[in-house]
This record gives sequence, structure tokens and C-alpha cells, in this order.
Amino acid sequence: MTPNGPQPVEVPNKPGQFFRNILAGAIMGGVAGGSVSGSETAGSGWMGAAKGAGAAQQGFQQQQQQRQQEAQKQFENQQAATKENREQTLVNAQIANMQSETALRQHTSDIQDKEYHDKHNAASAALFENLKTAGGVAPIDGKLPEDLTAYQLAQAYTKDPSVRQAPAGYVRHFIDKTDSAEVTWNGEHWTHPDGTPADMTDKTSMQVIDVPMNAMTTKKPVTGKDLNTVSGQTLFDPEKTYQVSPLDLDAMNTTRLKNENESARTKHEGMMAKAQARQAANEAERLDRDGYNAAREQVVQENTTLEDQLKNSMDPAANAPVQAKIDANNARLRSLYEQTFPKQKLPPQTATPPEVIAHPEVVSILTDVPGFRPDVAKKIGNLSPDDIAVQLKTAQLPLDVKNKILKSVGKPPMKEDQVTLKGLVQGAENTVKGKLNKLGTFFGVGGSAPEQGAP
Repeated sequence: MTPNGPQPVEVPNKPGQFFRNILAGAIMGGVAGGSVSGSETAGSGWMGAAKGAGAAQQGFQQQQQQRQQEAQKQFENQQAATKENREQTLVNAQIANMQSETALRQHTSDIQDKEYHDKHNAASAALFENLKTAGGVAPIDGKLPEDLTAYQLAQAYTKDPSVRQAPAGYVRHFIDKTDSAEVTWNGEHWTHPDGTPADMTDKTSMQVIDVPMNAMTTKKPVTGKDLNTVSGQTLFDPEKTYQVSPLDLDAMNTTRLKNENESARTKHEGMMAKAQARQAANEAERLDRDGYNAAREQVVQENTTLEDQLKNSMDPAANAPVQAKIDANNARLRSLYEQTFPKQKLPPQTATPPEVIAHPEVVSILTDVPGFRPDVAKKIGNLSPDDIAVQLKTAQLPLDVKNKILKSVGKPPMKEDQVTLKGLVQGAENTVKGKLNKLGTFFGVGGSAPEQGAP
């Protein structure tokens, strides 16, 4: 056997083999010779021997031809098996790649806008219908329904990891869609009607379809419109049909998902960079504010002492340098204020520049709460919006006060069931992350394999 096909196998003759062939031919020729007509004269035995040798030679030729035919048949069978294995390997690899990109999409769906989700849903619908036309059916083993939510799928996999594989002879597809009907895109992420962040995985549904393995590479007519939708690009004439296999459609869908995930990754990195820049800017502002307020406190304390001296002194000559010191302190503080906060102009008549609070409206709201300490209100008012939101999760304040504060710093309001202990909030966040990790593990992306019986 060679890469170019079967080759006849010639067995080299051993020493004396040619004679034995003639002898065997002779023996065989004895049978052949026995059939010679009686009209042949004496000495015709030699003729029979010669014919026997010829018959032996013909028999060996037939055996050689038979061996060649068998070798050809074996080669063809091997080629067929190799082709089948190669196709199955290709299909399995393509499906694994597509499901991997599908899982990755779940990690970025919260930062993708409505147009993105609508296009993805259209592509998923076109792919599903064409797979169905190619012979795809609902899960034939009955382990999963044809339609279920992403979380239901994660739960089913936790109980039985085998649900991700179709029975032999079929290829299982998981095609996702996202429903954005009851949520709103605010330019950065999705929110519920009350302003709280929305988890788009909770809005994701899955369609499960098993396609016969032998149909995966069989080409069938598909409209150019569907091909454009699945691929996410205008590559085909929408008025024409093209011969395309389910494997081709999966490849187009995978490429679209990969491109969208790359775009989402770039977008996410951009958002993270902006968030880090904002964080750095906020930290710089905090340092400036804290530095100014610390300097102001020293000036106020010194000026208070100097003012007490003025009150207790009746000597104008002695009071003049004290007042000059107070004025100099205020001038230095005013200069520091204007350098630190160039966008905030002080009225000319302002003697001592005021204390700077990051969120004075927060201080105002908190000081209106009976019994709330002003110094604590100032500390909270100087926190970042994110830190204020964290503090409010465990603060013993009415819900309406919390939401008033959150609104003043541009954060989404809390729901009644979110007013809970920090540990419970963290537990809820971990639960969501756990579900996403299980969904990723289901498709072979990230995370670790879930334990049996895990929630």
C-alpha cells in the first residue's frame, strides 16, 4: 500500500521455486492432460505437462489478480473510512469552535446594544431554520427540550454532563437568542425599568437541534439573504440561492461570532480603559481635595487662635501684625484653592475659602436625616459614587433616602430586595458568576467542571 493507492505484491521466487511451479503445473497438468482426446498419440503426456505448466502459470496470474483486486478494495475501504473520519473530525472541531464563541458571547452581552442583539437573533433564526431544513430535529434522546433558557441549560448540564452531546450519528447544536424587550440600553449597559442593571444572560434562550452527521457536509439550496444574515455581512445576492452545507453555515456563523466577540472585547477594553482613567482622575481629585482640606483645617485652627488673641487684646499696635497674619493665611489658602480647583471661582469678598466636598448634595441629604452626624456625612460625601453605593448597601437608612443619594451621584436605584447585608449581596453576585461559569464550562470555555449536585 502506498499513498498513491494499492500496488500489486510480487512475491520473489525462492531458490528452485520455478521448478516447483513447473512440477505443480505438471501435477495440475496431469489433470488437464487427462482431458486430452484419445486421438492424441503416445508422448502426448509431455504435451499435457506443458499444458499443466501453462495452467499453473494462469492460476498464479489469477491469484495475483485476485490479490490486486483485494488490495484495491481494501484501499478503497480505507479511503472511505479515512474520509468519514476526516469529515467527522472536521465537523466536531467546527462545532466545538462555534459553541466556544457562543459561550464567549454570553460574557459580553451586557455591553452590547440593541442593534447587536437584533442582528444576532436574526442570524440565529436563519441558522436554525436552515439546519432544520437539512434534517435537523429536536434532541432525539429526549434529554433536553428544543427550547430552554440559558440557566435551565446550565442546570441540566450540572445534573447530566452528557446532555451536550447528541447520540452517535448526530451533531448537537446550541443556538442562542437574547430578548431585550423588557430592558433598556442606556449607552453603556442594560437596565430594568426601575434603573437597576440587567443581566442579559437571564434574557438568553437556547434552541437545541440535532443534525444527522451525514447531512452536515451535504449541500442544499440556501438563499443569499439567509447567508448574508448568518455571516453578518453582505456577501451574496439576496435574490439568488446557493448550494451550501450545514457545516458551511456553521463556519459562517462561527466567523460572525468570532468577529463580534473580538469587537466586544475591544469595546470592553476601551470601557475598562475609560473606567481606569476616570478612577485615576477621581483619585487625583480626591488627593487634591484631601490635601486642600487638610491645609485649610490647619489654617482655620491657626486663624481661630489668632482671632482669640485679637478678642483678648486692646492694643492696636499688637493687633495689627496678628490681623496681618490672619490675612496672609487666608490669602495663601485662597491661592491654594484657586490652583487646586481652577474651575471653581471664589467671590472676591470671601475671606476664608470653604471646605471642598466631592458630593455636597449627599452631605445635605444625610444631614437632613435626624441624628446623622455631620462629620460622617462629610466623609461619605467625599467618597466616589461606586464607594457610596457600596456603603449604602449596608447602611441603616430608609430606602427612599438611599435612592435619593444614588440618584444624586448618578447610580441606579436599589430595589427593596437589594437592601440586604453585604454578605448576601456578595453571595448573589457569586451565584450569577457561578451560573456563567457553568455555562462556559458547558461549551468548554473557562471555568472548571461543575460538581454533581451543585446548585
